[in-house]
Amino acid sequence: MVIPTNTPIKRIDYPDKVYVTLPEKLHATLAYVKELHAKGQPILLISGTVDIAEIYSRMLLQEGIPHSVLTAKNTAKEALIIKEAGRKGTVTVATSLAGRGTDIKLGEGVAELGGLAVVGTERMPNSRIDWQLRGRAGRQGDPGLSQFFVSLEDELLIQHGGKWVNNYFDKQNHAERSNYGKPLKSRRYQRIIRLAQIKSEDKAVTARESTVRFDESLRVQRNKIYALRDELIYEDRLLSTQVDRIFEEAMEDYLRQHPQVTLDEFRRYILENYSYQPQHFSEDDLSHPQNLKAYLWNLYQEEVQNKQQMLKTDEQFSEFLRLSVLRAIDTCWIEQVDNLQQLKNFVVMRQLGQRDSITEYYRESLASYDQMRMDVKHLIVRNVMLSSIERNSKDGYSIYFV
Repeated sequence: MVIPTNTPIKRIDYPDKVYVTLPEKLHATLAYVKELHAKGQPILLISGTVDIAEIYSRMLLQEGIPHSVLTAKNTAKEALIIKEAGRKGTVTVATSLAGRGTDIKLGEGVAELGGLAVVGTERMPNSRIDWQLRGRAGRQGDPGLSQFFVSLEDELLIQHGGKWVNNYFDKQNHAERSNYGKPLKSRRYQRIIRLAQIKSEDKAVTARESTVRFDESLRVQRNKIYALRDELIYEDRLLSTQVDRIFEEAMEDYLRQHPQVTLDEFRRYILENYSYQPQHFSEDDLSHPQNLKAYLWNLYQEEVQNKQQMLKTDEQFSEFLRLSVLRAIDTCWIEQVDNLQQLKNFVVMRQLGQRDSITEYYRESLASYDQMRMDVKHLIVRNVMLSSIERNSKDGYSIYFV
């Protein structure tokens, strides 16, 4: 539904002026600005990027035209620049995002000159942005005009103009032309610009939809992790039973992945996860997985008893277990978020193999989540076993995790 304006629009929107090369467009834009400036009409010269805005600023300086530059580099003066932009003889160079949301009030005698002139140096990737730029002039029934300058070298036409436009540009750019510096009159160029903008908008919509679909997997995993953290934080029950089960699952996972473990490998695993001073273990017991599991379980029981004696109360010991679990979850979740971000950039390449990137992402993210769950369990084992507790007479206890 189109909402009618408060007062009738008096702004004149001129058709785009299309040139073959970028230098032709630059000089044509500068000549148009000089023509308007000569009669004192205020000008808002808008570019798509800060770099292009600076190029026009240098050209205006060479012509001796005083102007203000409104980009992300001088936002502190934005209000003052916008306040002066509607006065007679003022030239303001700005990017498409600068100064929006503020009406440019016309100075005395400007309405008789035609109002504010909005000069666009290129078509934007979205037609909505173009209309926002045009809307800087002709506010509340004021007079004004808008004029866009386009070249076949603009990024919009290079990316979305089609093969025909690129071929035409290559042909015209490498040949002597009698119409150099003159705009292209054919109406098909206006049509090409509209089609290129539609393709750009469709691509942006597809990209946003793809982002939402990619983020769905992350949202589901995040909700599960946060629900688990909230359960651990706010429930008052003891965690010893749950931690016992986690230790059993971690032991079974290690033994399943190392069916033929050597004595040195098993000793290294104990030093990195269970104890810095392990008990003696004979090499003959390596062939019996139950002996390995019983040995690890004894280490766990001894360490739990030591920490219980040090912490004295069940509440303090439960808080220690809760901190160990929360630290493990937070550490693994941070790594998981980073993995999913890298995976999002990686699976796009699988489209070259005729695979759907979203399906591949869901499959890989699920496998990554399952691996993260097991990593959390192993890290809980390490936090409980290798952490050190020091008593502090002022603050109670200090816990140090490896």
